[in-house]
Amino acid sequence: MHVHYHVVFLEGVYLDRTAQGLKPRFVKGEPPTDADIADVVQTISRWVIRTLRRLGYPGCNGFC
Repeated sequence: MHVHYHVVFLEGVYLDRTAQGLKPRFVKGEPPTDADIADVVQTISRWVIRTLRRLGYPGCNGFC
């Protein structure tokens, strides 16, 4: 089994302007930088390695 996720994210935020009687307005956000992506990859890889070690995954001794 290959566990994976399908996720949809907005590339920005909606400003709630209903108090002024206006419709919400979408404001596009800045794309992530290479450093942002590297931080996410590093965080996920640490979590995966820690989980594999905790579960006693065979082969994790030499790989992790």
